[in-house]
Amino acid sequence: MPRRVGLEIAGVEGVKEAVRAGMGIGFVSAMSIRHEDSALRRLRIAPQPLTRRFSILVPHAATPSRVATRFLELCTESDSTDRFG
Repeated sequence: MPRRVGLEIAGVEGVKEAVRAGMGIGFVSAMSIRHEDSALRRLRIAPQPLTRRFSILVPHAATPSRVATRFLELCTESDSTDRFG
């Protein structure tokens, strides 16, 4: 079945309000709906989980602190082993 995007909404609350208003379905993280009432229903997606990309924002002109620099190094290393467990 071809997918058709009819509306893009920036922000989880906006997506939830649009779904409540009957404008369609939305994709949000499970964390964002953990305290919702019965107006919204969560459906699990199977069999493949969705992946999500994140961006790191830094000030354009400022030099990051040593802690921020180390954090950026950890985030951008290509090795995906668990460093915190």
